[in-house]
Amino acid sequence: MASITAGAATPDGARQLVAAVRAEIGLAAALGQDWRTVVDGLRPRTPALWAALPEAERARLHRHALRYWEVHRHRMAPEVAGRIETLRRSGRLQVMAGRVVSVAATSGGAAVTVRPRGGRAAGAASPSAEVTIQAGAVIRCTGPTERLDSVGDPLLDGLFAGGDARPGPLGLGLAVDDDGRLLDRAGEPSDTLWALGPLRRGALLETTAIPEIREQAAALARILPEAAVAVEIGYALEEAR
Repeated sequence: MASITAGAATPDGARQLVAAVRAEIGLAAALGQDWRTVVDGLRPRTPALWAALPEAERARLHRHALRYWEVHRHRMAPEVAGRIETLRRSGRLQVMAGRVVSVAATSGGAAVTVRPRGGRAAGAASPSAEVTIQAGAVIRCTGPTERLDSVGDPLLDGLFAGGDARPGPLGLGLAVDDDGRLLDRAGEPSDTLWALGPLRRGALLETTAIPEIREQAAALARILPEAAVAVEIGYALEEAR
């Protein structure tokens, strides 16, 4: 049985890693433990597991399994889940998985046509039929874009255009070294530019929550004084020439 417990061999493929996670969850269930303990216990090891995979395997994991991991890893609070369940049971809230086909403005809001995924949606004539919802408002909650070179942010666009930054692995976040220094177009680390948090997602994957960002900030606080001295010495040498 595959294992991802501390000290065990690191899976070297996306399929093996997913199988190992499922095996750990199965073992936890056999011991009367909750699957959440396995997911939360992986948190300190996630960057190392991600880094150990070849890029092709990281791409495969990103393509097929990463959304499932994020759903299980970033969970809502029990109190919020309870309120949502109450709304669903009362009929005031309906959850539907599918693809938005079109959105058209109406006098009362918007007509949203959805193609359901899998089973039949309420109001659909058949499992594959599209259904149109008369909505008072439409809220886009798909989260931040993964590719920072396409968001149209002036700061990021300037860094990319000037060659001071480049997208991270698989286009996620920014390319950085182990200390979080931005890598330029040639792959050289910057003396003055660092990234924290989700900007380092391509390298670390698990870098969106406060504990991880706090550790990165503390490490950066230790590095910055030495980096500042090095930059000042560099400027002095340039002026001496």
